[in-house]
Amino acid sequence: RLVIYHAGHDTGVLLGQPNYKQQTAYPYAYNSGTLVKHMIENGYTVAAIGMPYLAGFDGYGAPIPDPTPTLNYLRVWVEPTIRVINRFTNATKVFMTGISGGGWTTTLAAALDTRISVSAPTSGSLPFYITNVTSRGWEQFLPGLPATCDYTNLYVLGATRGRVQEQVLNSADGVFSGDWTANFPDYTTNTTAQAAALGGTWSRYITINYSHSFDVDAQTNIVNLFNAH
Repeated sequence: RLVIYHAGHDTGVLLGQPNYKQQTAYPYAYNSGTLVKHMIENGYTVAAIGMPYLAGFDGYGAPIPDPTPTLNYLRVWVEPTIRVINRFTNATKVFMTGISGGGWTTTLAAALDTRISVSAPTSGSLPFYITNVTSRGWEQFLPGLPATCDYTNLYVLGATRGRVQEQVLNSADGVFSGDWTANFPDYTTNTTAQAAALGGTWSRYITINYSHSFDVDAQTNIVNLFNAH
């Protein structure tokens, strides 16, 4: 039982590795080490993946390359996950979670690779019509996304063929917060219904958390979600 953990923009430790020091200041606030520890204690094999071009995001190291006609940026972000799954030929089931850019990658990967049976993208995206989002990274606007495919479509794709996806949002973490629903039409009803029509299960879980992290509630919820499947 393989869990892919995508570290997103966590630059606190070696690229892609969960941060076990549990500092509280950005970028060390993801609490990913605690989540991964719980996964291992529950019998999962965990493979951690880092964000491509992470150094370029944070102003040091190799810069992000300019777009070219032959460089498919979506492939750059999604292919590492697919390659990792390919390596685990003995996996009986594949789960995936990640936060921030890792949550965004989880949404894309689950939409494209049906081997990911259960996914829990965390604080990684919201539909484009929600315009008060100020923290979308430039990768969220890559060609092929805003023009032709809103994130609600990707959520549904991540739950087709009997699969399960639960989107986890923090209530007010300053990135992709869940307290916007009072001012915008909700997308969960239609997304849940469309996923069910395609044989899958999609839901959203909002935890009361003011930090851009996996709090105890989110960690427990994700572990229980995976254990249930």
